[in-house]
Amino acid sequence: MKTEGKMQNINKGWILLALMMVFAIGAKAQQVLKGKVISSLGHTPLEEVYISLENQENTTQTDENGAFSLEVDKLEGDLRIWLPGYQEKVIPVLGRSQMEVVLIPQNHDYYELPKKGVQQGEMKAETLPQQRFKPSAMYVEDVVQGAFPGLNVINKSGMPGEGAYINLRGIRTMTGNNAPLIIINGVPYLQDLNNSGIIEGYSASIFNAINVNDIAEIRLVKGSEAARFGSLGSNGVLLIETSSPENLETVIEFLGQYGVAYNNKKLPLLGVDDFKSYIGDVGLTRYEDMGDMLALFPFLEDDPDYYYNFLYNNDNDWQELIDRSAFVTSNHLRVKGGDAIAKYDLSVGASSQGGTMNKTNYTRYTTRLNAQIALSQKFQLVSSLGLTYGNSKLHEQLLSDASNPLMAALYKAPILSPFKKDEYNNQLPAYDGVRQFGVSNPYAVLNNTKMESDNFDLFLNTGLNFQASDYTTISGTFGYYSGYKRQTSFIPGRSDQTIIPLEEGVALNTARAGSGKVSNLYYKVNADFAKEIAGNPLDAGIGYQGLLTRQEFDGGYGRNTSSDFYKTLSYVDAEGRSFQGYYNSWNWMSLYGYARYGFADQFLASLNVSVDGASSTGKDAQRFGVFPGLDLTWQAKNSPWLRDNKIVDLLDIHAGYGLTGNSQYPTGLSSQFYASQAYRSLAGIVNGNVANTSLSWERNRTLDAGVDAGFFDQKLKASINVYQTISSDVIYPQEISPVYGINQMYVNGAKLENKGIEAGLQLNLINKRELNWNIGGTINKNQNVISSMGGDKEGQNPYSFYGFKSNGVISTQEEADALGLVDYKGDQFSAGDIHFEDLNQDGVIDDQDRTVIGDASPDFFGSFFTQVRYKKFSLSAQFTYSTGNQVYNAARREMESLSDFRNQSLAVDRRWQTDGQMTDIPKAMYGDPMGNSRFSDRWIEDGSFLRLNNVTLSYQLGRLSFIEGGEVYLAGENLFTLSDYLGLDPVTSYSYQPYMQGVDFGALPLPTTVKLGFNLQF
Repeated sequence: MKTEGKMQNINKGWILLALMMVFAIGAKAQQVLKGKVISSLGHTPLEEVYISLENQENTTQTDENGAFSLEVDKLEGDLRIWLPGYQEKVIPVLGRSQMEVVLIPQNHDYYELPKKGVQQGEMKAETLPQQRFKPSAMYVEDVVQGAFPGLNVINKSGMPGEGAYINLRGIRTMTGNNAPLIIINGVPYLQDLNNSGIIEGYSASIFNAINVNDIAEIRLVKGSEAARFGSLGSNGVLLIETSSPENLETVIEFLGQYGVAYNNKKLPLLGVDDFKSYIGDVGLTRYEDMGDMLALFPFLEDDPDYYYNFLYNNDNDWQELIDRSAFVTSNHLRVKGGDAIAKYDLSVGASSQGGTMNKTNYTRYTTRLNAQIALSQKFQLVSSLGLTYGNSKLHEQLLSDASNPLMAALYKAPILSPFKKDEYNNQLPAYDGVRQFGVSNPYAVLNNTKMESDNFDLFLNTGLNFQASDYTTISGTFGYYSGYKRQTSFIPGRSDQTIIPLEEGVALNTARAGSGKVSNLYYKVNADFAKEIAGNPLDAGIGYQGLLTRQEFDGGYGRNTSSDFYKTLSYVDAEGRSFQGYYNSWNWMSLYGYARYGFADQFLASLNVSVDGASSTGKDAQRFGVFPGLDLTWQAKNSPWLRDNKIVDLLDIHAGYGLTGNSQYPTGLSSQFYASQAYRSLAGIVNGNVANTSLSWERNRTLDAGVDAGFFDQKLKASINVYQTISSDVIYPQEISPVYGINQMYVNGAKLENKGIEAGLQLNLINKRELNWNIGGTINKNQNVISSMGGDKEGQNPYSFYGFKSNGVISTQEEADALGLVDYKGDQFSAGDIHFEDLNQDGVIDDQDRTVIGDASPDFFGSFFTQVRYKKFSLSAQFTYSTGNQVYNAARREMESLSDFRNQSLAVDRRWQTDGQMTDIPKAMYGDPMGNSRFSDRWIEDGSFLRLNNVTLSYQLGRLSFIEGGEVYLAGENLFTLSDYLGLDPVTSYSYQPYMQGVDFGALPLPTTVKLGFNLQF
């Protein structure tokens, strides 16, 4: 009986313990999170809002009062709040049992500060989603211009398909690549950044291979986070993700835009009377006998009976004659859909961008297929295939009237006709010839020269993802890009003598042809891990990646085919044939790791480390380097004293330090190569360089810090970042003994300092259901100096303009005698010459008197925008600006040289003509014997500008018949530019090389474009 009693007591104990455990579990499950969800529009309650807590199965919805109650295991984790028509919100619970949440309506604004964030396994970045793209954008450059703080986007010219120069936070190298690393769908995309060797002054946009309508989002990585890419990450990383398959039901989208581009910019030139006066002045310095001058220029005599008056009785504005309005269009069709196993996203696109000169156009056809296939519950296959074909019809953009119609139009005498004329003043169909002024006929250059470039591009990447566990994913990626370009050029002139010969009169016509290849092969294997450790999230991973890239260009050059009918190299003379090109093989590999740990929902630490090497380093240099980056963030909004504050919505304070490198420089700098050298009909191989086998990568140490904040239900957003980068072991050419046959060798020896500040501000002025008004903008300042390189360049901008300083025009001969200045030949500067400053006080104006006279770097640059939305209508505008940057106006230097018989700028009317005259324009002297037009600060101009970059009026379509929704818009681009610059366009870039920024060699200005477009969903 005692035993039975004991058993009963034991059973009662177990029952009591079980009841206590059930009660404890039930008590734990009875924790309740309550709250209210309201709209930012008047703080009205929102009904049927979806509420869920991460890693919890329970969900709930708000009632008619906006209230909700959710049973949870514990008051921790992220609360997800979502309602159609509103922006999804994720908020850490932070132990609170009562919360009030404000949801912000979704909008269709094109402009807002890019959001900073981080995705699992990715680097922290600023994100620009497709919804924020300008609807009229045809190219990637159109989208990113003015969008990201710190990113400077400078249009190269108005030549179709040329794109823009892109730079992030200044210059870090003088030999390597200064552009951000571009990653497309996780695969590095390295293009050939050299100017064309066939079509001078031309380099195609690096983004021509991808259709902007295929892009889902663009992210920009700065600072220490870029350390994951080691010696490729020194200039930041631009991540482009194309549209991914998401829909199970079939969706069809069509985007179309149609418009016209025109040029309303002209330079003021001498008219008929002023031109004749100028010819008389310069002719008197060329011919001692007046009869010789009148024999060459008979129109200077006002003789109505002169038989050939019909040749010179014209009054033409050549700039107006070569301009045209051009058709611009872009069309894009996308079909996407699938099922639970396989999803697809297929698109095709066709666009045509006409230039504002005849025979200029860029036509492009693209197609892309993105697919996701669930091979099993654990395996997923992701694949993407893209194809692009583009054709460019072009003109050269350099200071030549033989191949640049713009310069020919500036040089050509206004008294001449485009066409031949008979004695009855009737115009004939044939183009007029060069005549005694030695200037090509702009019409002949415009219509008879042939410059063409074709590009063929292939993107292929595929990835396999394996879900090894609930916390671990193992992935493999293979990517391949192949680009092929084919270019031809023919400059006629032999048959009809309408275009001046090149090569000092030897080349009566000129033929060129070439082809280039670029290939990038990329592979990566990585493992990513994500799990909560002690209630705090840990995101970590390791990976191995490699890149093999090849760049090659081969060109052939010849002259003097038997007639202009024969336009290819097959028919050129044997004498004068030549070939040239380049080949660069560059390999890179990296072992990387990263870890990101959050603590107490307040503090976030991110570490990226890469161990990588590149084939561009010399064989005697250290092949591998370690590149770490650490970023710390305090999410102050989640702190106990701010978490319930209704004014502050966001307050993140971060600081980071990163070591990156730059190994993107030619392999030929560290290894021996040979070059071809032609002499008449013979060619040989000569030494091409002096290799530095100890050449290593350049090192960049970056310290940056910043604050991101949001207030009053995100009605006010602000961000500010400061940074400093010290670039050491910078490669530059150092002079060596001429005994090698080459006078320079590239060494790691320079040091650059780069520091700046970038800020963004956005303000919601009106926030009502039917009326909304936002304004905002960015401002950026960057300062670059050479810290160490030897010589007198320390403390200067890396790419300063270096020339003579001028001090006006010598007004009188008495003043000239008092100055007593002579040139290097010993000839004295006299009245009417430029007074160049004798900096070394030796009385001789020579190269020793050159100094820094400016640089192309802006003091400030950025953008600002405004957008007003009323019901379904929206009006937006974006301005871009730059201040303090300077431009070398080489075209104006030609147009104010006063040294030959070409037409000149209207400013030449102010030229010095009499002793004592006060003016800023020197006298006219044939041949410019005193070098008045030499490279000096006369030609360095303030390139500051304010440009109305884009204006868009749009209307949001509702559901209509078979149309699910969409948008119709009217857009204007580049509507006006305010600037003191005397050239056609202060926004110009001759090439992708930093040292050619701020150089205007007669580039075609960016046109004004007006478009009507629509985006439809079916």
